[in-house]
Amino acid sequence: MAPDRPPAPTVAVRSREFVRALLDGNARDAEGTVRAALADGVEPSAVHVAIIAPAMRTVGDLWARDAITVADEHLATALTYRALDAISAAGGAPGAPPRQRVMLAALQGERHVVGLQMVADTLAAADFDVLMLGPDVPLGALAAAVARHAPAVLGLSATMPAGPLLAEAIERVHAVDSVLPVLVGGAGAPHIAPARHVADAAAVVAAVEAAVGGR
Repeated sequence: MAPDRPPAPTVAVRSREFVRALLDGNARDAEGTVRAALADGVEPSAVHVAIIAPAMRTVGDLWARDAITVADEHLATALTYRALDAISAAGGAPGAPPRQRVMLAALQGERHVVGLQMVADTLAAADFDVLMLGPDVPLGALAAAVARHAPAVLGLSATMPAGPLLAEAIERVHAVDSVLPVLVGGAGAPHIAPARHVADAAAVVAAVEAAVGGR
C-alpha cells in the first residue's frame, strides 16, 4: 500500500528545484516542478507550505543581502503566481456549491500577497466563496467592502510589521460588523485580540471552519 504522505526528501528536492527555477527565471521549470510535486502525491496545501513558501523566503533573503536585484525578485514573484495558477488548474472542476464567503486583503502599504494568494487558493479548493481584494487596500475601502459584501470571515495578511495598522483595521471592520471573525497571518502579523492568528495556508481551512462555527 502506498504511503499516505510522500517522504520528506521528495518535498525537499522539489523545493530546491523550485528555487533554482525562480532564480534562473525559468517559467517552464517552475511550473513543471509544482506539477511534478502534485504527481508525487504532495497535496496542494503542502506544495504551498513546503515548496513555494520556503522558496519565496529564500528569494526575499537573497534580495535583502543584495545577492539578487529587485528585478530578480519581481521576476521570481511573477513566476510563483504562474506556478500557483498551475496548482489551481490541477484541482479540476468545481465540486460542491460554495460555502461561506471569505474576504481576504493585504492592508495599505502591503504589496506582497503571494502567501495570501496561497490562502485564497486553499480556501477555494475547500469550496469557500473567496473574495480576494489583493494588496494595498486602504482601511476605508476595506470597511466599505465588508459592508457591501458581508463576508462570514475576514482574513488579513502582513509580511512587514503592522501591529498598529492591523489593530485599526480590526476596529474599523468591527464598526461595520461587530461579530465578524478576523483571521490574521503573515510574517508581520502579531497576535492581536480578538483576531485569530493563522500560521500558514495549511491551517487556514480549519481556522475558517472554526470561525464560522463560532459565529
